[in-house]
Amino acid sequence: MIIEMNVDHPFYKKIIIPLYGNQENNEKTVTAILLLLASYAKAASKFPEKDLIEKLEEEWGVVLGAVIRRL
Repeated sequence: MIIEMNVDHPFYKKIIIPLYGNQENNEKTVTAILLLLASYAKAASKFPEKDLIEKLEEEWGVVLGAVIRRL
């Protein structure tokens, strides 16, 4: 399984990047978020309805981007 992060997405720019730093808690938070995304990707890969999963992920990205921009 290969997971590609969209480094141009507002979530990556406004949430993930600021969390990187020298503090151990931030590293644990980033790891937790990445594990959450990886477990979702693994679960999604088990469903045969690829078109539905792709549409869900696309819509999720749009909604997440809109929410992050409002922060």
